[in-house]
Amino acid sequence: MDDTERKIELLQESRYFHGLAREVLLEVARVSRLQDMARGDVLIRQDTPADALYVVADGTVEVYIEDGSTGAERLVKRMSRGACFGEIAILTGFSRTATVRAEDEGCVLLIDAADFDELLEREGSVARSMCKTLAAWIYSANIQDQYRFVHLESFPYQIELLDALPLDMLTYYGAVPLQRDGQRVIIGMTDPTSLVAVDALRRHFPEAVLEVVGINSADHDYLMAAARSRAEQG
Repeated sequence: MDDTERKIELLQESRYFHGLAREVLLEVARVSRLQDMARGDVLIRQDTPADALYVVADGTVEVYIEDGSTGAERLVKRMSRGACFGEIAILTGFSRTATVRAEDEGCVLLIDAADFDELLEREGSVARSMCKTLAAWIYSANIQDQYRFVHLESFPYQIELLDALPLDMLTYYGAVPLQRDGQRVIIGMTDPTSLVAVDALRRHFPEAVLEVVGINSADHDYLMAAARSRAEQG
């Protein structure tokens, strides 16, 4: 597969570009380039000017937000193939709101800011796609504010619930069953608005009523590590 076809295949998996016609995707591919990344590479740094939009092609990146008063960084998200980042600062002209690092070796597709501005002016379908996606994101963020968020240190979770579920699935969806009380199962999710994740979990609890709560990435990672340890011990 040549680079152009590789780019188009990736763009078809991304949230902003997946519905575009092939001729438009060819234009996007033309102004983009593939860039390898090594573990620990800083792709964008918080509070710096925006210079490009990125799409993860291979590997995983981690998003960190720095506390302005202490300088401490907090991991807020992991992103893998098809995920876009850097677009908000490009569209608004604001500085970067987070730092993004490569968690492992991989590759990203990037479009320089100037090339992206020209693309938006030339291809109205790209601009419309971005507007629709951003509107959906804002809507989802407002819905997410309505979910209850819990922290493991003060929540009576039942670790044994993890034993009966595929750990790869829980890792992929950022979800964990936390507690079962009769027919009710409380599910913790790093993104409680993900209906795809809820549907996947519902298949494992067909007779239960699922209640979704939000959890942070650190708590999810802690439970997954504990679940793997239990699986290794048999």
